[in-house]
Amino acid sequence: MRLAHRRGTPAFRRYRLSSKGRCPIMASSPAILLNLCHISTSHRQSREDMTRPEESNQPPGDVWPIIKAQPRSFFKTPLCTNLDELDADVAIIGVPFDQGTFGRPGARFGPDAIRDAPRGYNYSDPYGAQTQAEGRYDIDVEDELLRGVTMADCGNITVVPSEVVENFGKLTTVVEKVVERGSFPVVVGGDHAITFPVVRGLRKFTPLNIVHFDAHLDYTHDVQGVLYTHGSPIRRCRELPFVDHITSAGIRAARRKPY
Repeated sequence: MRLAHRRGTPAFRRYRLSSKGRCPIMASSPAILLNLCHISTSHRQSREDMTRPEESNQPPGDVWPIIKAQPRSFFKTPLCTNLDELDADVAIIGVPFDQGTFGRPGARFGPDAIRDAPRGYNYSDPYGAQTQAEGRYDIDVEDELLRGVTMADCGNITVVPSEVVENFGKLTTVVEKVVERGSFPVVVGGDHAITFPVVRGLRKFTPLNIVHFDAHLDYTHDVQGVLYTHGSPIRRCRELPFVDHITSAGIRAARRKPY
């Protein structure tokens, strides 16, 4: 048996089997062809079974929930899988979003990284009751902080790639819902752009004053026509009618550009 090489043809078709003998691929490694058949069959099946969101009769929120609980929680606090049942003093919301940065990405890994960091610590008593939690001792104030404060981890916002406005709408909706339930939202990002949709979800607190800790003003109007970046959240917040005063602390110099 011989294989003849054809020039100028695709790599998969460059070899033809002579009239004598068996194909060496089949003879030496039958698993290769079986694996190729399996991949082709499984791929075709997945394409047939897959339903696109626009073809579904369900509203988008039922296909992709706006927020989803994670398998682990911050300080092992209880997971909240339904915001309508949220019953805690503090609600933790993760936003794995870094589409607003025009520098180095990676802030989207922040929420889960913060959940992973204190794995050896619990925010509860030995029996798992948060209401009896002693909190954490602060050596500066010489007191236990967060004593008896209940917490719940609501998971992460379901971020859709490139859909910035949609993602911000989800975050605003979640913050509004948390506030309606009487909980204090603690939002973990994510790049600085998420500040605007968070503040927008606090519209019931009118007038609202913002204290902004940063080395930059984050007051750029736009970057090449893009309004929602990590350099513009404070500018967007200032445009909200219920925002009264904004205090920025830590700005490096008054002569810097708006960002």
